[in-house]
Formats: sequence, C-alpha cells, structure tokens
Amino acid sequence: MDPPAEEPSSKLLADVAKLTRQIAESGREQLELGQFMLDLTEGFSATLEYRPSMFPREQFIELRDRLSQFPLQEIASFTRSVSSTSLTLGSTIFAGFSDTELSSFASAKTPEQAAYNKLWLVVTRKANQPRVFEFMRRFGLDIARTGKESPLSFLEAALAAFERPSKEQDVSASSLIPMRSALEGTVDSLFARRRAQEPASGWEEKIRSISTQARRDGISDLTVSSWASQCHTIIQNLSLAKEDRIPRSVCESRLRSVQAFIAEFLEGLDPHKMRA
Repeated sequence: MDPPAEEPSSKLLADVAKLTRQIAESGREQLELGQFMLDLTEGFSATLEYRPSMFPREQFIELRDRLSQFPLQEIASFTRSVSSTSLTLGSTIFAGFSDTELSSFASAKTPEQAAYNKLWLVVTRKANQPRVFEFMRRFGLDIARTGKESPLSFLEAALAAFERPSKEQDVSASSLIPMRSALEGTVDSLFARRRAQEPASGWEEKIRSISTQARRDGISDLTVSSWASQCHTIIQNLSLAKEDRIPRSVCESRLRSVQAFIAEFLEGLDPHKMRA
C-alpha cells in the first residue's frame, strides 16, 4: 500500500492564513468590545457621584459575572504558544543561511532577496531594542552578577559599538565581543537561577535545562529544541577565532539575530518559575 501523498506546502500555508484571518477578525471584535467597555465604565464612574440612585446596579452585577467567565488564562496560554511557534518558524528557516546571504537580502536586488528581506523584517519585528531591553529587565538581566557586567550592559555596548564604531578598532571586534558576552551572560544568568540545579554542559544543554524548568505553558518540546540549536549556532557565529575582519553588514545580521533570539527565548519563559 502506497504511503499517503504529502500535503502540498501551498495548501498548508493557505489553511494557516485562513485560520489566522479568522483569529484576527475575532481579536478585532474583542478589542473593540474591550475598549467600549472601558469607555463605558469610565463614563459611569464620572457620573456616579451625581445621581447614585440611577446607577444600574443589577445590570453591572450581571455584566461582571459574564466578564469573569471570559477565558483569560486559556487565551493567554494560546497566545504565548502560537507566538513562540511562529517566531521559531522564522528563526529556523534563517538558521540555514550564511551571514553573507543574510546581509545580501537587505539590498533586495532580486525578487528572491526582496522576498526573504520582507520575511526577515517580520521575523525580527519583535526584536526591537525597547522590547528586548524590557524582557531583559523583567528577568533581572540588567543586574551585574559575580563581578561581571550585566548581560544588558554588554548588549548596550555592542549596539553602541556598532552604531558609533571607533576609528581605531574594527567594528567586528568592538561589537561582536560584547554581543557574545550578552548572549552568554543571559544564558548563564538564567541557568544559575533554575530552581533545580541539575548538571548541564554546553549551550544547547543549558538552554534545554532552563526551558524544561521555566518554559511557559504551551511551549512545545520542538520549540525548546529550536531554541537550543539556535543558541549554539549563534554563539558559534559570534566567535572571532577564525576570522580577522568581517563586513559591517554581516555584523548587523548577527546583532539582529542575537536580539531576535533573546526576545524569543525570554518571551517563552515564566520568570515566576525561576529563583530571584
């Protein structure tokens, strides 16, 4: 008996797009309703002191009961799960490209480069600096430990070195070194804050150990494996051992990769499952 034919990728994409449109429309309706209810309650709050006897108390009791049944926890878990999986999809495909290929996409000289550049911009959208900094502060990664600079300080130094490179020093050396320290410091800090200090060696094992203990509900084993592989690959690429100077465009792609990974990884972890 012949095995079933593989589902065409185009149909898979079409199905995901259809479901996504349905979720987006539902989300817009919820957003509109939520904003309306906020405006409504603010309006009642502003008028309550003038004619309290006219306040529709019974209707508000009924409304509160209905709102309390809204499945916030389920929606939050669903959102984190889908968000993490979607980020992993993008990171996985770009892990297969060399730094030279990644840096060439920005030129968009060919239809292929333009298509991949558009996808790259979507994948790294959540990796904007304020968002990454916010995540790092949430996990205490702005605090220096064991006599070293904090991971956030290293990332800030890497960004500053890239934006304002020294004339005396190559941008690859001045930005890649603190960039790597930021990522390694992030992993080591989280590794030390695990509640169960089980042994693990190497970046992939450390990521797996952190994730096993502190991942948010809904984060799959596949996502954890992707995080582990990404971290190992990114740190390897940040090594200066086999290269003297690299182009600025390659530095930029590596910097964006670090920020995208940190944002994706931290978004999938629950700080309450870790030691302070």
